[in-house]
Amino acid sequence: SVTIPRNVISLGVDEKTRTSEFYGGWAFSGCSSLTNVTIGDGVRYIGKNTFAGCGNLSHLSLGNGVIDIDDEAFYDSPNLVQVTFGSAITHIGAFAFYNATQVEGLYFFGDKPSLGLRVFGDGGGLVYYRPEKVGWGTSFAGRPTATWIESNPSQHTDTIVLESSTQLENPSWNPIATNTINRTQPQRYYRLRAY
Repeated sequence: SVTIPRNVISLGVDEKTRTSEFYGGWAFSGCSSLTNVTIGDGVRYIGKNTFAGCGNLSHLSLGNGVIDIDDEAFYDSPNLVQVTFGSAITHIGAFAFYNATQVEGLYFFGDKPSLGLRVFGDGGGLVYYRPEKVGWGTSFAGRPTATWIESNPSQHTDTIVLESSTQLENPSWNPIATNTINRTQPQRYYRLRAY
């Protein structure tokens, strides 16, 4: 595991803007021992191939300062399961997460970012976004989307409504089941999987 602290803002030079708020290209490329990466709020830009070929990387959390992920930054991370994007992300470059075929969830705290070519490749997974954010639709980069609502820590139950629709382009959602879930943890996320 590696954690890039919030006070790190420079490792090389950003090729796009010639500033020092950059996380250097190829810095961790091919590092098979990495399983979890947390990037602090100070990093603004993740360079090309910075974490490419990290075959055992499974969880990635990007801080609220990251605004741009360059081409192929996390290319060929076949065991990546979950990615959390901070609130500032505005662009994800071409093939940035290509060959991340095991992704189950992509979580976005911010507005919908622009995308390069085939950012996520052919993998599956659901894209979650905050309901108050703009630009989101029923799909993102070929993946279905869903609103991501965090539990209210002052409540001890969550009500979850399962809805269905016969189409996704112009959906008409109909409730088909309602469940109340008691919880003991202050924060919990839910997902629905089809078998």
